[in-house]
Amino acid sequence: MELLVVGDVHGSHPDSVLWNRGKLKNIGKMQIIGHTPCESGKAEFDRISSTLIDTGAYRPVGLTAVKEDQDGEIEEIIFEPTLLIDVMSEKG
Repeated sequence: MELLVVGDVHGSHPDSVLWNRGKLKNIGKMQIIGHTPCESGKAEFDRISSTLIDTGAYRPVGLTAVKEDQDGEIEEIIFEPTLLIDVMSEKG
């Protein structure tokens, strides 16, 4: 899949990437979203329109991924807890 961002931020291409912090528009198919952490620290679901998978790896909570089948149905949710060593900054 080609990642298309530059020059298509209005969704005119089926593979475009949109940035939105508001409520999602129901487009009749699953939208898998990250970048805005879920307050619960767990993946959140709205079966009609969206799967929110940003679980705040930087907080540190963990990193979440969703595996879906060819029909767009969720097969598996994968969660890997954040290791403190991965988010600690070096102090000089």
